[in-house]
Amino acid sequence: MKNNPVQIVLNVSDYISIPETNPGGKNTDFYANNDNAFASHKQKILSTAYTIKNTINENPNSSVFAHVTLQSEALAKSHRPIRSIFPTGKVEYVGGGQLGEMLVELNSKNIDAVLSAIEKAETKTTLVEKDGKISPKPSRNKSEVGAISEIRLHQLSDKRNFSIEKAIEWLSDIRTGGVYFIETFFDLNKDTTVSSLSNLEEMALSFDNKLKNLDQRIQVLRSNPEWKDIAFYAIKINEEEIKNEQLHKKIITFFEQQSIVKKIHLSPILENSNSTIEINNEEFFTIPTPNESTYPIVGIIDSGISKTSNLNAWSAGEINFIDDELQDSSHGTFIAGLISAGAALNKNTPQLQETPCKFYDMGLFATDPNEFRKLFPKGFYDFLQQLDFEIPDAKKHGVRIFNMSLSMSLPVEDDSYSFFASVIDEISDNHDVIFVLPAGNLDSAFSRDPWPSTPEDILAMLAKYRHSGKDRILQPCESIRSISVGALEPASEVNALKPSTYTRRGPGPALGIKPDLAQVGGFSKLDAGLYSVNPAGNKVSGCGTSYAAPLVAKSLAILNSSIEGNISREVLISLLIHNANYPKPLNKKELLPIVKDFMGHGIPSATNEIILYDDHSISLVFSGTLKAKQELKFDFTWPASLINEKGGCRGDVALTLAYTPDCSYKYGHEFVRTNIDCYLRQAEIEKETGEIKYKGRLKSETSKIYERSMIENGMKWWPTKKYKGAFKSIGNSSSWRIVVDSLSRAASTLPEEGINFSAILTISDPKKESDIFNEVRRNLISQGISISDIRAAATIRTII
Repeated sequence: MKNNPVQIVLNVSDYISIPETNPGGKNTDFYANNDNAFASHKQKILSTAYTIKNTINENPNSSVFAHVTLQSEALAKSHRPIRSIFPTGKVEYVGGGQLGEMLVELNSKNIDAVLSAIEKAETKTTLVEKDGKISPKPSRNKSEVGAISEIRLHQLSDKRNFSIEKAIEWLSDIRTGGVYFIETFFDLNKDTTVSSLSNLEEMALSFDNKLKNLDQRIQVLRSNPEWKDIAFYAIKINEEEIKNEQLHKKIITFFEQQSIVKKIHLSPILENSNSTIEINNEEFFTIPTPNESTYPIVGIIDSGISKTSNLNAWSAGEINFIDDELQDSSHGTFIAGLISAGAALNKNTPQLQETPCKFYDMGLFATDPNEFRKLFPKGFYDFLQQLDFEIPDAKKHGVRIFNMSLSMSLPVEDDSYSFFASVIDEISDNHDVIFVLPAGNLDSAFSRDPWPSTPEDILAMLAKYRHSGKDRILQPCESIRSISVGALEPASEVNALKPSTYTRRGPGPALGIKPDLAQVGGFSKLDAGLYSVNPAGNKVSGCGTSYAAPLVAKSLAILNSSIEGNISREVLISLLIHNANYPKPLNKKELLPIVKDFMGHGIPSATNEIILYDDHSISLVFSGTLKAKQELKFDFTWPASLINEKGGCRGDVALTLAYTPDCSYKYGHEFVRTNIDCYLRQAEIEKETGEIKYKGRLKSETSKIYERSMIENGMKWWPTKKYKGAFKSIGNSSSWRIVVDSLSRAASTLPEEGINFSAILTISDPKKESDIFNEVRRNLISQGISISDIRAAATIRTII
């Protein structure tokens, strides 16, 4: 019986300290014993740098921006060329692009120093002998020059990936607001610290002045100054000029000629693309009425919820923003039906048998294009501003979890993080809320074949898919503060669940895990197998990731309401992900890299299974804040009942981490600026010295080969991490340790206030023989460790 609650360690701060630091790594010679190759490479880099100097000499009072691409073996922080070639304080590091690509500002004040540093790199391999071993010992200059693959100037192709004709066609859709978004290397409102050798501030002022006089037929706006980490210009073309080709050419040519401009973006189109099909026009479904005084509440940011759908009793409030007569509220009503009556409407679907929730109706999405244009004249930008404005009132009604089953018609990109996702992150942080977003749907022409049953057939089906690369998740679902959801086809048993034919796939930018989770979204056929109600109150069938997302939002809202007080977002997210699983047929080693792109961490468990465990398991939560150079180090004893006579430890182990990193979209692939990782280590006594060392026992510590591999397989730089192990008999010590530490990108530091994190460790007896819960709990209490039932933890901490 599951009656033991998750335990949270209340005095986590007692175990956070500044550890002894190890000396930094030595310089690496990437061309050791290959002097001719290095001499040729150095000359190539030097020649490019002189070409850049010639460009600078043409306009010595300005700056140019260069891409510095690193060798694949030189992606680690210690290899970055920021100490000798492009030293911090002399060369401004202004952003990034692909993995291992730095963008730097070069000008007449620093280019000679860059050239001199390159020239100082010795072309001969320097060898030294130590302890009878001969090894290369390069200068820092040679190491950094060797780490660089190429240097090139920021080009027109970097600034724009669409034609003038495409721009006119796209912006003619009134839902775009006729807006170009301009991303620059500098923003006067946000960037306040630059090197004295930088021209950025002067260039930004000059750009701003030119922009004011560009053309009277456009409106120039800047991003909301309250969004501290987002900086862009919005250029709106007057409606009557939207098809004026000469005006578009003038605008684009102007921005392409401004070296401070990084990229020109087209305004996205916000859509909901799900369909509902009437099962029986005469079948009015009677929604069960609430029988308790309080229920969890989910905010529904959508097309509004019909007042005639028999859902009124489940409403916790609404905003009156759009005229109901102009709205098609079927999409929002279907979602509200799933939130409040999903179990009653889908009795044969186990995944929907959760506690009902109330909803707060945030009907912001205007389904009539003309109405959308009137309400949001600058398109999605205005929509986000209005959303930001409405959140505080929703929170007053008890809403913390918001389902936004809307997406843009733009796929995520490998080398960039959209500033629309950045805005969602900013709103999430400012209001301490969590958004749940859909992965997006494929049009029928791009749908995949149904998933077969065997791994071999699944791999063959995906290999034959003709539209590979066109089925990526849609923006802003890559938002790292949010939970994004893929869709599964319904099944009577969880093990039969499979990704739908229409659900979009990850990964997210920087090879990150997106979507985060998956839920039932219906079949793409006449009877979708997922049921809710239409605006008239009739039972209907529908499919789409838009309908999978609210089921996860519902789980989060129930989880949030199960814990007294205000628990951190990191704890909520880590609990949800920690208890997510793949269906058994898909939980195969050869399938996991693929399944991850469709289902993220898996299907969430029912809320009572997240909070409560049986006697044979215990889950411990460590929630805290790490500041610069700090680490958490928590020692504990392995359950005695899981230790054999030789001292070997057994048991099933799961370790999950969620944290809220500082991030910036301007760094492209490297937009996450801080990595936090969590390790499970076991004490080991070295036979020769008798010294006690702790050895990593989960995959997170045993796969550190190259930076790219760590990112792709080890989830480095991604804000959620999950590891599992099945120990048969490991080591010979009962002393174990949990460690949580941090790492910042090159030229970055942890924010002064630190980074919030939540780590969860579960230890289980797979034989289900031992009382692990009480054994571990008694042991921890005897050591003076303060632990509590997580359901009351937030209240207890407040009292303490």
